Amino acid sequence: MALVLFSVLGGCFFVKKAPLKPLFESPLPNPSFSITNESIFIDPLIELEYKLAKSFIQEKALSPALASFKRTSFLTKDPIEKSAATYGLIYTYFLAKKWDALHQLYISGILDQIDQNAPYFNDLLWMFYIALKEKQIPFVCDNIKSYLCQNKDVEKKLQEFEAIKTASFEQSAYKAVYQNYLNTKKSSELASFLNLIIPGSGYLYLGQYQSALTAFVLLSLLLWALHSCFSQRQKAAAFLVFSVFVGFYWGSIVGVRESCKLYNQSLYTFYFEPILVKEKLYPESQITYAP
Repeated sequence: MALVLFSVLGGCFFVKKAPLKPLFESPLPNPSFSITNESIFIDPLIELEYKLAKSFIQEKALSPALASFKRTSFLTKDPIEKSAATYGLIYTYFLAKKWDALHQLYISGILDQIDQNAPYFNDLLWMFYIALKEKQIPFVCDNIKSYLCQNKDVEKKLQEFEAIKTASFEQSAYKAVYQNYLNTKKSSELASFLNLIIPGSGYLYLGQYQSALTAFVLLSLLLWALHSCFSQRQKAAAFLVFSVFVGFYWGSIVGVRESCKLYNQSLYTFYFEPILVKEKLYPESQITYAP
């Protein structure tokens, strides 16, 4: 029991955070255009409500923004004004990552209220595509994807995004980049073997010098304490120190393996996130209109 306890503690102690951020953080949309300006509104009160909603979005106050867009949609009878409010509502739900709400809006047929020739219609499809993908509703996602992929440039970007996300580069233009990653990634088996032979050397292999020093010093001190207990024939103390030593020794082997996985994940992010951003491969990057 003591061995199991100290093994768990040792593993938790020696697992270190990866030096870079995790894979992959979807960015917020960075739209270049607004779907409309306030001059379309006839009633100044409705225009004020819409302006308030837009200002709330700029301040990242999403709950008040949702309320203002809902009031705008309720108050206006003009189809153009209602479309603008509807877009703002969907856009705000998307920013708030309220996938369930977006799913319900999609089921309700809200897209039927929007002119398919509107320049921002594809942006709505992108938002619903991302939301339904998060909800893991493949049939609907595939239908939306088929519509979006009528544009060959969009189809190519989605293919490259999926290739990077799933590390499937057989048909990808970034196969050479992936090969560079494979050449520089670390082996978790080798890291564990090094820690098995010389405590801390696996962390040294990962470039985690503080962890390497900590593991080497701590386990060396425990080994010295174990030797002292045996020399003085203190069996109870020797058993306790031995349990601690074995737990932390095994923990360092397991811990360096997990640290290696985190390191490789961060290395993968280091290679491919700049490509995702520069080439605008994130689905979120396809959203070009704000309310």
